[in-house]
Amino acid sequence: MRLMNIMMILCLLMGFLLLNPNPVAAKELPPVWPCIVYGTVKENGENVSTDIIVSAKMNGIEIASTEVIFYEGDSVYSMIIPGDTSMESDPVKFFIGNEQADQTGTWRSGENTKLNLTITNEQKYKIFLPLISH
Repeated sequence: MRLMNIMMILCLLMGFLLLNPNPVAAKELPPVWPCIVYGTVKENGENVSTDIIVSAKMNGIEIASTEVIFYEGDSVYSMIIPGDTSMESDPVKFFIGNEQADQTGTWRSGENTKLNLTITNEQKYKIFLPLISH
């Protein structure tokens, strides 16, 4: 009788294990969400045109890009930057066309960050024309 009880318990345990292939829940990592960055895009304080591409690079590799659009009188962008846990807190460089923006960002999983991008082109040379009057 005792052997019969032991066999019954073993059969029930085996059935439970077969129905539940993962009896011990492993520690699961939290999901890695993309980083979302958005804001205005200006060159020397002026709007840029809508044919301009804004791109994001990490370690010299382009990881995301988007086109500039106009919204409420401003040139703006919105970008979803994919990533993984190894990228957490890594710097992101932004480019407006082929020029690096004055601002950089930080990749953080699941964050929505407003980052207004600018390029400041200072004129290296100033040309003064002579004033001729009669």
